[in-house]
Amino acid sequence: MFAALLLALVPQSPQSPQMVTDIQARIPKTFFVVSLALTDWKEQAGDPMGLGDKLVFAGTLAPAGSILTVIAELNEPQVSPKTWRERLAPPGKLFDVEFTPCVDSTSELAPGMVQSDYHAYFATRTHALDLHISRLGDKQEGFPREEFERIVKSLRILLLRRGWAEDYPESIQVPMTMASILGVDQKQWKESYLPKHAEEWPAHFASAEFLHNLESPFEEQLAAYDKALALIAKVEQPNKQTRYATAILHEGRSFAFYDAKKFEDSIPPLQQSLAILTELGSKDRAGIAYNLACSQALTRHRDEALAALKQAIEVDPRYRQKAADDSDFASLAEDAEFKKLIAQPAPKTPPKKP
Repeated sequence: MFAALLLALVPQSPQSPQMVTDIQARIPKTFFVVSLALTDWKEQAGDPMGLGDKLVFAGTLAPAGSILTVIAELNEPQVSPKTWRERLAPPGKLFDVEFTPCVDSTSELAPGMVQSDYHAYFATRTHALDLHISRLGDKQEGFPREEFERIVKSLRILLLRRGWAEDYPESIQVPMTMASILGVDQKQWKESYLPKHAEEWPAHFASAEFLHNLESPFEEQLAAYDKALALIAKVEQPNKQTRYATAILHEGRSFAFYDAKKFEDSIPPLQQSLAILTELGSKDRAGIAYNLACSQALTRHRDEALAALKQAIEVDPRYRQKAADDSDFASLAEDAEFKKLIAQPAPKTPPKKP
């Protein structure tokens, strides 16, 4: 089963001569990024169906007149993708694309006029997704079944606390998606997938990030981050994306210490992460600098905390208000320099006309 699952996750070659691009969106209020390879994608603004936090994607794609939506909801209590198909699928022909249950509900609305209608049901340990594509046209202009299958095979689920897929090496996409399906706290991941990829840093990267997301015990998180960092350090001539992933691993390691209230120990990995992202010129260094300021303040390193907070605010001024409301800075609440840092700048007034 696992070999077949992995085969299903191998990047697919585009079948269309038109432009195929990866599009991404986060499932609302989560760090989960859904990625699809779509042809001539045009996102629709707003929430046309009033779905609120369930809506991930809505827009048009090729061939002209085709509409795609992706809806996500919590998979609670957890059930299989086939169960979601049984619950939600409209009447039609059932089929599977690899291990993804689908339904073809195409119908003839009038003589010669066909409404193409496809659904795919994809379930992870935490969420269930309904990918829906429809198109109205004549019998020769329906939505191609092979294009629908290609899109289903291109789907990835990535747990990204910072950045987007292009910020990371492509090699994390399969293990991230596998981790989202299997669950890193489950037997299939622990005893089958991870041992088969024991010397591959992307698998341990996925394991560490998901363990952190699950709020797993401190020792488990730390071991996973240490293993991933040891393996990624072996990469010869790491590129920008590999360096970015290394910075995220250092930050994740610091979170493990922070959550365990080992604030002093959380500082060195944050400093390593900040150094990498500063070297890369990534704006995400603002978040790392802010977290470093929190840990420095909690350990009463006043000057270091203020310096890190200043750096965060210079890159992203939104951290000014965040710091003002954050109890991590309680030790600096009456500090004059801290008050100056978090003070809102006076609004700019337009120059007076002569």
